[in-house]
Amino acid sequence: MIQLGSFFAGVIATFVTVPFLAFLLSYIVFRKVTKNNLKSFRISVDVTTIFLMGSVYHATYVIWGKSYLWAICLVLLLTAIMLFLLHWKYKQDIQLRRIWKGFWRMNFLLFTVGYAAFAIYGVVARI
Repeated sequence: MIQLGSFFAGVIATFVTVPFLAFLLSYIVFRKVTKNNLKSFRISVDVTTIFLMGSVYHATYVIWGKSYLWAICLVLLLTAIMLFLLHWKYKQDIQLRRIWKGFWRMNFLLFTVGYAAFAIYGVVARI
């Protein structure tokens, strides 16, 4: 019999390895709960972002054999600063909730590109 902790560790490992599986599963679940396609999509993007971050971290560790967590944190910090300054420049008012949403969704895009790049690099390098 499988233990509950081992089961959850396996599910999380699967979602970190294939983050868009987490997107698909969360979209289906939230679509049933909210009955709203757009809201379900946005929540699924938010959920998937954390798995993409873990996946990019793990991919860098596997490819180069050392941790580049500092680089990931630097990207996060620079993205936050950039969005904060852009929001301040165009709105002249700081709305932290809007900045946070933009920051999180921008990271979804950045880490999706990173995930795809590392997946392609990993396949090409192993051939």
